[in-house]
Amino acid sequence: MTVALDDVLSGTEVSHDGLEVRPAGWGARAGAFCIDVLFAFGAALSLLLIGWSAPRGGAVSWVCLVLAALVVVAIGVNRLVAPAITGWSLGRSVFGIAVVDRDGLRPGPWRLLARDAAHLLDTLPLFLGWLWPLIDDRGRTFADLLSHTEVREVDGPRRDLRRLAGTVAAITAALAVLAAGLGYLGVYRPQQAGAEARVEIEDRGPKIVVDMLSYTKDSVDEDFARAQSLVTDGYRPEVIKQQTAVRETGPVDNDYWVSNSAVLSATADRATMLMLLQVGQEAGFLHAAGSHARLPRRPMARSPKGRLAPRQHCQAHKRNVRRTRCCGALARMLWVARARGLRGRPRRPMVHWGRVLVGVAVARLAVSMISRCARDDERASACVGHHGPTVGPLFTTPPPLVITPPGS
Repeated sequence: MTVALDDVLSGTEVSHDGLEVRPAGWGARAGAFCIDVLFAFGAALSLLLIGWSAPRGGAVSWVCLVLAALVVVAIGVNRLVAPAITGWSLGRSVFGIAVVDRDGLRPGPWRLLARDAAHLLDTLPLFLGWLWPLIDDRGRTFADLLSHTEVREVDGPRRDLRRLAGTVAAITAALAVLAAGLGYLGVYRPQQAGAEARVEIEDRGPKIVVDMLSYTKDSVDEDFARAQSLVTDGYRPEVIKQQTAVRETGPVDNDYWVSNSAVLSATADRATMLMLLQVGQEAGFLHAAGSHARLPRRPMARSPKGRLAPRQHCQAHKRNVRRTRCCGALARMLWVARARGLRGRPRRPMVHWGRVLVGVAVARLAVSMISRCARDDERASACVGHHGPTVGPLFTTPPPLVITPPGS
């Protein structure tokens, strides 16, 4: 009885086989956790980040993800299966400690899994649970309290696994170095090459497309040959087909220019670019994005159906612009007149009613001018449809182009 009381007062216990056991020290537990989890988890996290950043479906992505999965499986086997079978994990065997239940027996894999999941409670309150063994008499963390387990020092015969632990640490370090190398070769360099290609495409892409689409009737053969040399092999048959159609109808001068552009995606050997193209022809100019047209420079007579000729359409458009501005001014005048007419009880009835009549007249005038502008715009749009260019541009609706950067 005296021996048992001395053991309790000294903080030691006696196992079922007569061996003296003590709560594991905080430093031993931290070292075992580094060997079992931290080193391998750092390598797995590095591989996972590189695999996630690499292009999807590529070799770098698959290699990193598979290696990360294998490392995670190895951590699980070492932390959950090995202690249930042998009583030790790799790190705990190096420091001579073991996880046991309150009776000193080995816990099963599911209890060890619940214990590792409960370590989240050790982390949330600013890592307070990890430091709790420093003040707990039995050296328990919050996870140990929830899972009814303890970590004890075990004095007795055990296998010397220090060499194996060193080998595992070296393997995890090699995996981390491999992840860094794959990140440089498979992620950083392709992204750097894509950024350089983007800059080059932003500078030279519009000029390439303009040279590919523009041609003149005097040098149509040379221009078509140049266009065929600038497009990719997959798009070349479509270019030849449209060039043949232009030859059959008779080519005219066709001049493209880019008013705006943006690179959607770019890699070292492939880029996709969105461009706003405008085209000028021998018959006039058409805006690629807009409802109005700058039509022929030479005068044209009125069509048999009474539609506006191009010159008259341009003049009508200018008149419509002036009328729209006038309508805005008249509308403001109407608002001022109405506001003044309805402001309180008028002191001068004649002046008040005079302002009301002026407002009504201005309103009727504005409505009539707006209606006239609408009719002229309708006739002008019909004129554009009737007196448009006799020969359309080479690529009226060009499909998306894939530009290969020069030198790739």
